[in-house]
Amino acid sequence: MRSCVSIARRYVRPGVHFFDPVSDGNMSLMHAVDKFDFARGNKFSTYATWAIVKDFSRTIPTEHTHRRRFFSAPVEALAALPDSRGDQHEQEQDQSLRESQVGEPLKCLDERERQIILRRFGLAQGQEPLKLREIGLELGVTKERARQLEIRAMEKMRAAARGQPALTV
Repeated sequence: MRSCVSIARRYVRPGVHFFDPVSDGNMSLMHAVDKFDFARGNKFSTYATWAIVKDFSRTIPTEHTHRRRFFSAPVEALAALPDSRGDQHEQEQDQSLRESQVGEPLKCLDERERQIILRRFGLAQGQEPLKLREIGLELGVTKERARQLEIRAMEKMRAAARGQPALTV
């Protein structure tokens, strides 16, 4: 009974009477008494607590907490937000600028290293950045080997950007 009250305190929400979850918890407690099997080696208090919490999670709806998230700002403010997406021409210009800035250091890499850098950072047109595991699967190497190749390629690119000769490893 006391454990049921302490658990019910956590689940009381505005608009819900405190005694409703306590009553439901007591019903769960009685059901737990019937189902409890001491031969399994569990303590009854642990078993009963989980039974009460499981019943509360089923009976207390969580929909109202999810709905409130969407109404955190006035609806008028949401409707008046400008479209922050650039037009297609601006996106293409940005992409060509990125390609020109990264293109020169990419020339110092071999083909496999270039593919790793392009895929890892999503530098190719219309591609999203990939995880090392995904890149490794594409290239037929492990995630760790893809990481090592990425580090080596980044070192070569840094050296090329500084005008130094690339280190061969």
